[in-house]
Amino acid sequence: KDAETIVKTVDKFDKLNNTMSVTASQLGEGSKRAAAVLASAGNSLDQTLAMISGASEITQDVDKTSNAFRTLALRIQGKIMPLLCGNTFAVGAVIVP
Repeated sequence: KDAETIVKTVDKFDKLNNTMSVTASQLGEGSKRAAAVLASAGNSLDQTLAMISGASEITQDVDKTSNAFRTLALRIQGKIMPLLCGNTFAVGAVIVP
């Protein structure tokens, strides 16, 4: 069953690689950044790949796109709240400059 899951996942990356303007490698890097956070927000791998590849068609930047989806999901879940002082963010109870 694990091998079947791996093959299905590789097929998804390959299909997007062949039909969108993103490579499987870029999708891998983008999903590595955002998939865990998006999964905790209730998104499936299919939804995550669709969001990253679709938005990357427009932005032509998978890194920024995946970081944006990661940040949005964290903010929606209330895990990052921008403070009103510069570029400081509150992550949980820790202040990160």
